Amino acid sequence: MSFSSPSWPQISRDEELDFGFLGEESLQEFCNRVLEVVFQRQGNSLRLSLRFCGDEEITAVHDRFFKDPTSTDVISFPLEDKESPPSSFQGDSVLAHAQGELLICIPYAERQAALHGNSIKAELALYMIHGCLHLFGFDDLNEEDLEQMIHEERSCLEKLGFKVRAR
Repeated sequence: MSFSSPSWPQISRDEELDFGFLGEESLQEFCNRVLEVVFQRQGNSLRLSLRFCGDEEITAVHDRFFKDPTSTDVISFPLEDKESPPSSFQGDSVLAHAQGELLICIPYAERQAALHGNSIKAELALYMIHGCLHLFGFDDLNEEDLEQMIHEERSCLEKLGFKVRAR
């Protein structure tokens, strides 16, 4: 069963970011491959908008919505409440049909990959998986929930052929 759709995910990116680490794989192909694994494991799919951004943008969003003025890896927003979406697609008809949005910070992934000896692609896959799992209802606020989330992340990463050290 395929969970892919020709119009989803919707992807936007900061044009100043370098995606050369993807090699021959396009950003769309990479995202589709990661999401397909997550959706298969969960037995369901999501219509997502994905925004790949830099530190400044994610820090502003992190501060605005979570009162934490620091950079972070990924922020997930369920878009059931359409009152004030954070989306880079705000005002675009795409957002009206999205179920969730992930903001993913490329420089953060680059730093963490270097720090832990992971590939940037593996870090980004982890962030996409983590954000999707939050949208599917997983949480990481207590030890038991965190263990379950890490198990799901590792299962998805393994299926993708990635291993991430130091979660």
